[in-house]
Amino acid sequence: MKGDLKQKCKEARAASKGLQGQSIEPLPIVRGLILVFIKKHPNSTGYDLMRLISEFTGGLVQLKSGTIYSELRRMEHQGLVHSVQEASGRRRRSYVITDNGLAELEQFTQQMNLRVRCILLPLLNLISESEE
Repeated sequence: MKGDLKQKCKEARAASKGLQGQSIEPLPIVRGLILVFIKKHPNSTGYDLMRLISEFTGGLVQLKSGTIYSELRRMEHQGLVHSVQEASGRRRRSYVITDNGLAELEQFTQQMNLRVRCILLPLLNLISESEE
């Protein structure tokens, strides 16, 4: 099994463009959630994103407004998203993903796949083997 796992991880790394030779760093799950929902629902507000993420996770992830808006500001400064503020009314700010944001989301997806294939699935298999 160990050789098979090493081969699967090697294949997963090879499929993950630009990740060869890199160790697995902490993955910013909140950032990934925000980016994917802005991509799927362009012009979403921070409140929209909080609701979408909560619905998607069945209520397991409940982001506070301070968390989501500070991450949106950070992502906008990094060029991952762009915001537009309404000219009238409540002057809400809506967000769209940029080309840099799409590239970041692709990198996130590769990192997530690598974790699932090389760490999480083998760990679950190991746990189930030890229970037998």
